[in-house]
Formats: sequence, structure tokens, C-alpha cells
Amino acid sequence: MKVAVITPCFNNFKFTEQLFNVMLEFTPPDWLVVVDNGSKDATPSYLEALDSGKVSVITNSENVGFGRAVNQGIERALELGCDTLVCLNNDVRILGLDWLYEIKVALQENPKRLVGRELIVNNGWTELIDGECIPYLGGWVLGFTRQFVQDVGVFDPRFFAYFDDVDIAKRAKDAGYALHAIPSLGLYHFGGITGRLISFEAVCRESRRKYAEKWGVEFMDKD
Repeated sequence: MKVAVITPCFNNFKFTEQLFNVMLEFTPPDWLVVVDNGSKDATPSYLEALDSGKVSVITNSENVGFGRAVNQGIERALELGCDTLVCLNNDVRILGLDWLYEIKVALQENPKRLVGRELIVNNGWTELIDGECIPYLGGWVLGFTRQFVQDVGVFDPRFFAYFDDVDIAKRAKDAGYALHAIPSLGLYHFGGITGRLISFEAVCRESRRKYAEKWGVEFMDKD
């Protein structure tokens, strides 16, 4: 069973470099699929040098958003014959050498899972008017199978960034998939790194609005 790691990038070369250098030396997947979202720093030249063997690079002329970029990577990974897909942000540090193996085993034990590191019940953005909170897996690392793509689909491209993970978690649960967190997964997420390059508050509010519109829910006001 081939495993692909799919990573979208938008600038932040130093994070991308440290992640891939460690991954390719110590925890290499069968394929690393990288989608560059129009980076203007040293990322393109670095990826050009990597684009061989078991690394496949997709280059966009502009930032098409997280969901669209990951979907491009998913399509490429499936074309390469991969059955286990792991979407991983570039602002991540590998701390344990078993992280990819643990995701693979979790999906072998139960293919009807969406696997991540942390189950988030309320992060301040997903509280509904009635007081309930929408649970989801943090989208910075998500593992699933080829069958998941057929049953649930890919990321909804209407979300440029943020709430794409909330949305895919809901669709996974609606399709009978379990949200499975592995808190001990040997990864550290710096978080908010790409958000600094875009208008975090504005983009997040817009994605929150689109989610509410799509699913017919009302959120508590976020100050």
C-alpha cells in the first residue's frame, strides 16, 4: 500500500526546507507531492532541485488557496497509485520517526477513519448559537484512504483557507467515517505561519460565513 504525503506551500521557505530535509532522510513516504502556491522566495528553486525520484512538484502561478492546492496534490497522488494519503502543512517539525507509520496503521486498523493529531471541540470559531460546538480534526495533518476520496470527496475549494478542515470532518462523519485523533503523533505544528502572509481574520471570517451558508448553521459572534 503506497503512502503519499501532500504538502501545499506558499513562501516560508525555511519551514519547508527543514520539514522536507528531515522527512526525506528519516521518514520518507512512497511519494512526496508538493504543491507550490506561487511562492516568491527560495521555495521554487529548492523544489525544482527536489523534483525527481519520489518527489512530485506541482507549481501554481498564484496562490489558489489551501483546498484547491491540496486537491491538486490528491489527484496527483492517486495518479501515482497511492492508497494512503496524508495532507501535511509545511509549518510542521517532525519530532518522532514513527509518525507516518502510526497514521498508516490507524487506517489499516479501520479504513473508515479520518486521522489527525488533535480533535478540536471548540477553538472559539466553531461555537454555534445554541451553545454546541462543531468537533473536527486540525487540518494541518490529516490522513485518509483512496476510498475516503470516493466516499467523502476532496476539500471544498470555496474555502480559500480555514474551515476546510471543519467542512471535511462534517462530510466524513455524515458518510459514516470516524474522526480519529492520535495525540502522541510525533509532529509539532508551529501554526499561523501562512496566516501571517494573508489577512487571517478576514479570510477566517469569510470561510466561517461560507460554512454557515453551506450547512445552514448560525455561529456565535467572534470578537
